[in-house]
Amino acid sequence: MLVILWSRLILRKRTVSDSGSAPGQQTLLSEDRSKLLSSYAPTVRIETIVREFGDILGSKRNITRLITRLRNLGFVSVRAGRFLEAGPYLELALDGDKMMAFVRGRILGEILDRKDASTEAEPEDDPEERAFEFIRTTGHPLTAKEVTDGLKLNLPRVRLALKNLVSEGRIKPMGDSLHRTYTLME
Repeated sequence: MLVILWSRLILRKRTVSDSGSAPGQQTLLSEDRSKLLSSYAPTVRIETIVREFGDILGSKRNITRLITRLRNLGFVSVRAGRFLEAGPYLELALDGDKMMAFVRGRILGEILDRKDASTEAEPEDDPEERAFEFIRTTGHPLTAKEVTDGLKLNLPRVRLALKNLVSEGRIKPMGDSLHRTYTLME
């Protein structure tokens, strides 16, 4: 929780001070800009932390308990009961220079590697084409779950691909909504 809050609050503040411009605050005079940068204090909603990290940190009740503990220790402050701000000790909790180097070196490198890998993806990675080819090669009607298992894609993505293929007239659904299968158009 401490690392998440450090990344959301302190890292954002350091990024703003490094770039020299605060989000949503544009001024023409340099003395006004430096005043705005020094007063910039990022916040994060508690609901955002729950939504994004609830699967890692647990229920909203557990996250609220952690936030209360961190507030009592001086790592965060709560504003208006919903917004978290950096407390006086959050900056000191982690070695900021090591964290910045880690984020810039390793994390950004991984993100760029993923981006490069996705740009090198072949056109056959299109889920609609993959689903169509899978149904065509099996030669018999398949459920959305069977297509999902065969293509190793998530179910909502496969359902969207199947819906698009039906609307294009390339495949047809058969059966009721509980026992629906898909086959090629004849």
